[in-house]
Amino acid sequence: MIDKKVKGPKITLKKEGTIDLDSLYSNIKSWFDEYDYSFNEDTHQQKTTQKGKSIKYTWTGKREATEYIQFIIEVKFYITEYSEKERKLELEIESRMELDHKDKWQDTEVKSKVFKIFNTLFKNDEIGSFKKKLSEEVANLIKLAKQELNLET
Repeated sequence: MIDKKVKGPKITLKKEGTIDLDSLYSNIKSWFDEYDYSFNEDTHQQKTTQKGKSIKYTWTGKREATEYIQFIIEVKFYITEYSEKERKLELEIESRMELDHKDKWQDTEVKSKVFKIFNTLFKNDEIGSFKKKLSEEVANLIKLAKQELNLET
């Protein structure tokens, strides 16, 4: 049976050295705008350590694909900053689809069971099609991030 949350692609990119964070942030934010995702910065933490700064950002983009399906992409930045340009970065991109994102089928136990059966029997092909679309979009975001980080594409 199909659950309410359907996992999409997930990847972690790592880079150490010279990283243009301003360009990376700007271009990823522009990507969310270009693909019509609502954008939210959920986490912005910064602390100083003996080795330099430690920074964490978490961004979430959401887009309604249909009345029933919502795409969600989370981007997490973990940065250790040694100097102005010398950094260690771990960039995690995770995605999922949320079915019945308006919770029309979740208010009773019976509706919740019908929701799972309905998805399995009648919505399976549509869900698969939208999962493929989400995967394509995430692949484009990953390609952009790799280009920004000068990683092999």
